[in-house]
Amino acid sequence: IKDNNYLYLRNIPIDFYNYIINSNNDITEYSNDNQYLFIISPDSYFIKLYSNLKINKYDLLMNGNMGYNGSKKTIKEINNICKKNKCIFYVKNSYYHDKSNQFDYNIYKYPSNNYKFIKDYKFYKVYGN
Repeated sequence: IKDNNYLYLRNIPIDFYNYIINSNNDITEYSNDNQYLFIISPDSYFIKLYSNLKINKYDLLMNGNMGYNGSKKTIKEINNICKKNKCIFYVKNSYYHDKSNQFDYNIYKYPSNNYKFIKDYKFYKVYGN
C-alpha cells in the first residue's frame, strides 16, 4: 500500500480489510496496463486504493453521483470504451443480497448481458471482451 493510500484505509474494520486483501488477489490475475479494468462493486474505490490502481469516475458509480439517467449515460460511455479497447469487468457476487447499496441494477447487469464470462471467484465474477 502506498503511504498516502494507507491514510484512507487505516480505520476500516479488520473483516472488511481482509475482504479487500482477498479481492485484490483475485483482481490482479486479469488486470494489466493494456486494458480497461472496471470493478462493479460498492467497494471498488477501497480495492483500488489497496492495490495502488488508478481511480477513475467508474469507481464511484452510485446513483447520486451520476445524475438524472446517469446509468444510461455511463453504460453508453463504457460501451464506447470497450468497442475500441480490451475491457475486463469484475462484478461483485453479493450485490443482489445487499439492498442497501446505491448502485444501479442496469450497471450490474451490463457486463453479464454483454460480455463473455471468464471466471468465478469467491467475491467476483469476471467478464471480458
